[in-house]
Amino acid sequence: NFTTGAHIWASASGTVVYTHASVSCNACDTGCGDYSSSCTGSTSNYGWGNVVIIQHSDGTYTKYTHMQQNSIQVSNGAGTCPGLYIGRQGHTGCTAGYMNGCGDHLHFQRQSSGSLNGTSVSISFSETSNPLSCGATYDSAASERTSCGGQPGCSTTITHSGSNIIDDTDACFEKFGNPAYWYAETCGGYGNHFWWTDAISGNTPENYVKWNLKIGEAGEYKVRVFVPQCRATTRQAKYEIHAAGNTYTKTIDQSIYYDEWVTLGTYYFNTSSGQYIRLNDNTGETNYPDIAFDAVKLVYDGCTTRTYYRDADNDGYGNPNDTTQSCTQPSGYVTNGDDCDDANASVHPGAQEVCDGIDNNCANGVDEGNVCDACRDSGGDRDEDGVCDDEDNCPATPNGDQADTDGDGHGDACDRCPSDNPDDSDGDGVCQSEDNCPDVANAGQFDCDGDGEGDACDTDSACEPACGATAALASPPFPPLVLPLLLLLIARLLPWRSSKPGGKRLFLP
Repeated sequence: NFTTGAHIWASASGTVVYTHASVSCNACDTGCGDYSSSCTGSTSNYGWGNVVIIQHSDGTYTKYTHMQQNSIQVSNGAGTCPGLYIGRQGHTGCTAGYMNGCGDHLHFQRQSSGSLNGTSVSISFSETSNPLSCGATYDSAASERTSCGGQPGCSTTITHSGSNIIDDTDACFEKFGNPAYWYAETCGGYGNHFWWTDAISGNTPENYVKWNLKIGEAGEYKVRVFVPQCRATTRQAKYEIHAAGNTYTKTIDQSIYYDEWVTLGTYYFNTSSGQYIRLNDNTGETNYPDIAFDAVKLVYDGCTTRTYYRDADNDGYGNPNDTTQSCTQPSGYVTNGDDCDDANASVHPGAQEVCDGIDNNCANGVDEGNVCDACRDSGGDRDEDGVCDDEDNCPATPNGDQADTDGDGHGDACDRCPSDNPDDSDGDGVCQSEDNCPDVANAGQFDCDGDGEGDACDTDSACEPACGATAALASPPFPPLVLPLLLLLIARLLPWRSSKPGGKRLFLP
């Protein structure tokens, strides 16, 4: 285009992802007055001059380059629509043309990424009434737009007491897609006007509408949409409600309504930006019914909101970092935010702590309370032999193998008589297998006759008085020393004769 400073319009709806507006020189057209040998590198924006790059819903990007210095009308993040004035043609960067000499020039490119040097994507141009030819002039049927509606510029503020209606003529109503497929209608609708298009069956919408919401007072609002009496023949109009960081969907059959308000549901809206209602044309229907886009209305529900917490694992405890505000408890949310792992239903406050490297009960750290001690609930392991005390047959003496030869429940390591069961039935301190009188106490184990049977239980030991030990144990007829004294006394009392010379006998007392 030879027109100096001609307005450049966005080719399609999208979002601005890159702008550069400070280049004032030309790097390649040496015969032009704006040429500068120092217009290189970053000074020339690497030859592209001043640039706008827009991302589109199909994943492609459009790039507009060599624009006039400081002429760009949009900023990063701004929405665009067909015909939106985004800047003016210029002669910046490395541009030189054989057709326009030092005149203004627009490099327009469709590409696969948002990079300055993105790979080109082919474009199909066609115009049946005026076939494309080199050097021809073409006039767009579209009108220049200085905004696409919506925010900013959307002035309708939603309040508790307001009418809160956004009609299709409101600045908060925003259409996207191919203008050729948008049709205005006056056969009904709110204010006797609405827009419609053909519904499509594809996965990606071609035309859609956003009712941008500027919420002045947070709260629960009933969302209602107006369905006109004509052109609304789709049975699968899927409305998206983008509220307070959440997205909800509600599908209605437009064909059954006749110039009336239809309630989609009640949703919580806060005062942050970026909240809206959206309706796409891709309903999935293959018979191309008409889908109508008219007014929406928000009606304050008048309730007290509270915070609810997402409970993704359905364990009754919510994620403190995933919340929503609502008058009523939404599905999948709970009133507490005490969960420390909302992806694991076995982890929550009150859960039993087990030895698994996880804080199961969301308190006091990982594996607290000695849960990894196998004998924690079994009395411990005093002898540290790996066998818990309540199962150890020698809890105070190490015996990891738990050997118990006599099977009496006392391990060999601590059993005084490991081969005997019972150990010592007569209680004389001699093991049963070694006791010569196992049923009669005989701690001394006396066996006078050496027959292996202890004197305490040997029935024939009394027949062998020569055995000192046995005789000592037998009961004597008299106490010790009594017998000698008794014999002496008898000798004194009994008369006895003593022979003297002369043959006389003397009787001594």
